[in-house]
Amino acid sequence: MTETFKYRLLVLGAILIGQGLLLIGQLARWQVLSHVLLVQKAHSIQSQPREIDPHRGMILDRNGHILAMEDFTYRITAAPRWVKDPDRVAAELALWLPQPKAELRETLASDALYALLAKGMSPQVAEAVEELNLDGVQIAPHSCRFYPEDSLTGHLLGFVNAEGQGFGLEKHYYELLGGQPGQRWAACDPLGLLRDVPPKNGANLYLAMDYLLQQQVEQELARGVEESRATGGTVIVMDPRTGAVLAWASYPGYNPNLFPELASTNPQRFVDPAISKQYEPGSVAKVLTMAGALDSGLVNPRTAIQDSEAIEIGGQIIYNWDRKGHGLVSMEDVLALSLNVCAAQLSTRMGSHTFYGYLNAFGLGQRTGIDLSGESAGRLKQPGDTDWTESELGVNSFGQGMAVTPLQLISAVAAVANGGHLMRPHVVAGWMQEGGLQSTKPTLVRQVISPASARQLTEMLVQVVQRQVPAALVPGYRVAGKTGTAQIPIPGGYHPKDTIASFVGYLPAESPRIIILVKIDKPKSSPWGRDVAAPVFSRIAKRACHLLDIPPQDALLARR
Repeated sequence: MTETFKYRLLVLGAILIGQGLLLIGQLARWQVLSHVLLVQKAHSIQSQPREIDPHRGMILDRNGHILAMEDFTYRITAAPRWVKDPDRVAAELALWLPQPKAELRETLASDALYALLAKGMSPQVAEAVEELNLDGVQIAPHSCRFYPEDSLTGHLLGFVNAEGQGFGLEKHYYELLGGQPGQRWAACDPLGLLRDVPPKNGANLYLAMDYLLQQQVEQELARGVEESRATGGTVIVMDPRTGAVLAWASYPGYNPNLFPELASTNPQRFVDPAISKQYEPGSVAKVLTMAGALDSGLVNPRTAIQDSEAIEIGGQIIYNWDRKGHGLVSMEDVLALSLNVCAAQLSTRMGSHTFYGYLNAFGLGQRTGIDLSGESAGRLKQPGDTDWTESELGVNSFGQGMAVTPLQLISAVAAVANGGHLMRPHVVAGWMQEGGLQSTKPTLVRQVISPASARQLTEMLVQVVQRQVPAALVPGYRVAGKTGTAQIPIPGGYHPKDTIASFVGYLPAESPRIIILVKIDKPKSSPWGRDVAAPVFSRIAKRACHLLDIPPQDALLARR
């Protein structure tokens, strides 16, 4: 054995011994010196649970028609380092993904560890890509919200983003719909069983609205806006007995499926005009003025009043819409002819304490408390406010100088239809969670006027429609209602041409089942509520009576 060979053996032996000592040292460090620390670290990792996402609840109409649901789209990702043939893979993916082949090839030829190729892909696309069996390409499901009817009920349903910010029902019922996440631990318990806590899935919301009626409402609203060459409009249909919303639409609407794209272009589309945008109601407010006058005992339906060409209140001259005086008129004439001068006389004779007491009781200047996000309180200046003047007492009587939302106004008039009882409006009829059904109970806010006063006013409003608003009539039913043609305030006064045309009506007058508000913004064909809004009301009311199985007047009388 040569000296060189012996030397090599010694070196090799020294290396092996050194490596062995190093290994023993590491084992000693791990098992002795660092044992406690490593055990604690392992326990910490195993004891940290991973969240299990719950399923978000559905939103359905009163008959179970699905309006919002959880769905899955797919993300196509890649690990470019593992893609062996970028040209071939890009060519095959380009057949299914929205990116061109050149862009895909550039991404796949990079040295990146991860690349997002496409998101929001359908199950069909995901399945097709999976069948290609491409190295380095992965398909992952992604939970998302899906609205099967697209823009139908868009404003009502709303949406929420990943941070829980949003609009409508989705925002208001965010936690109830979202449920509670579960937990999953990496380690088993002492019995060898997984210690999973299952998630609590979100509740399914059932709305009071009828999907078929909603379809008809949106169609008729769009038709009314287009025929009058208006800028937009709103329709609300409610059950005055309970405050349940049966249909709810604003035009133009939006498709909540597209909210990410819309958010970057026109986020104002998400604001719901039915509860968030204020306007001066105009002559519909005369219904509330007359309600106060009747209920306070100031007048009765047969009381006569002198209508002059103009009246001065608090330094402001008030005229009738036709700039005429009509002489001695009845209370029914005041409503039928929509006389501003007479309405102002009634409010001033009641006095500010009584008059504003009734407007407050009807809910003006207050949120209704509906189960939707984004409700505005409106604006009603009153004695004691720094910006209130005596002239307000006159102009408020016919709907000027105040601001309401469509929801506030229909809720107030619904109290008249409901025998003087103001109900809190609600959209959700109930919800189902873990096999239990919770129902929304109708909520009485307060009694505003007496049943006798409500009946008197209803009969007066029936005569108003029959005498002055034939376009609002519904064959077989007596309709109680009032038009409104409101000027639009601008700096320094009111717009010389633009108006908001509206009509609020309910039927059957003997026992009201529905109340409908139609509001048309800035119509060009005619400024008047009787010409623009009343026909829309009539068409919707006819369809609603059929869909909701509301018997006509003859059938109601036969039952009595």
